[in-house]
Amino acid sequence: MSTENEPKLLLTIVLTTHNLSSIIGHTLSFLPYDKPSVELIIVDDSSTDDTVLQIRNFFNVAKFEHYILLQPQEKNGAGRNRNVGLSVARGRWILFLDGDDFFNYTIWPQLEQLMLQRHDCDILIFKSKNRSWSSGRQTQFVDSDLKRRILHGNSSRSFTPGYMPSIFGTQPSSATKVFNRDFLTSSNISFPEKIIFEDYEHHLSSLLRAKKILLSDLFLFYATTERSGQITSRKDDSRLDSFHVINFAVKKLFKSLDPLDSEDFLVMLLDFIHWNILSSRFETRKVLLDSLFRDNEIAAFFIETRDFQTQFLSNTLNTQLFAKLDSSLVIDYYDKRISLNLIRFLFATKARMIYKSFSGVKIWAR
Repeated sequence: MSTENEPKLLLTIVLTTHNLSSIIGHTLSFLPYDKPSVELIIVDDSSTDDTVLQIRNFFNVAKFEHYILLQPQEKNGAGRNRNVGLSVARGRWILFLDGDDFFNYTIWPQLEQLMLQRHDCDILIFKSKNRSWSSGRQTQFVDSDLKRRILHGNSSRSFTPGYMPSIFGTQPSSATKVFNRDFLTSSNISFPEKIIFEDYEHHLSSLLRAKKILLSDLFLFYATTERSGQITSRKDDSRLDSFHVINFAVKKLFKSLDPLDSEDFLVMLLDFIHWNILSSRFETRKVLLDSLFRDNEIAAFFIETRDFQTQFLSNTLNTQLFAKLDSSLVIDYYDKRISLNLIRFLFATKARMIYKSFSGVKIWAR
């Protein structure tokens, strides 16, 4: 129960960190630490460098009024640490940021007004940009055109996800959204733990359960790219975590969408699938493909969307991608179980395709 002495916090920022000594000072300097209605919860994931020391030194000077630093004894990953941060958050609204994300401080007045006025919304969604750590170059997120289309010339627009299913195709980053805390807790929405793509399922789950969403044309944050050590640059078996996301997306969301309304969602999902396969090392790629096409429901998804895949690939095909792919693969598959266009996209044009009349998919080195 709240008391008169309890601070009336409008926003809690949950910031997760791990070995970010080279960038954490910049991240903190962009936060609205001079606003008494903002709470900051930092959850450090067992950093072995001086990240925590830099955080403490920063706040010895900045004097953030509502600031908590949590240091779990075990390395938990971003999903678990965000759930921990949410469990102690007191703000009416919640923003989840990674330790290398830069909050766009200049939009604070407009953001504050939205949070004060739009209590009827479960999620506020914003535009975002990428910022190269090495060059400082800024680029828009890949969903910028989709969001512009949804806004239809308006500075903001509110709707239910069912009315605007294209929203499921927006960038599945939690940092593009400000969540109503009561919505998250009452709906029991949390991040999946012990996987590296925790944002994707959280993105889909929250949109599925939200009753009203507001999309704004404001730029909320800058995502750092081209920084060494980023999780998204991994090529190891952690890429297999993508199966968890694909499984959830196909079985929990795709079936609930009208095929005529699912195009933007399919673009996002196929892009995610292709990105993970193209970014995986050879052995990991074999295991991931085998897992995908041995699952009957996921295989059925590829059959059902075969025509769309052809259109998608013809629009996105980039011959430079082929230079990155292994051609030393032999693929056997049954009849038209998976799209030939998809296979041609996933592997180099020199890949050898052999058709066999037995069920399943087998992948091995030539």
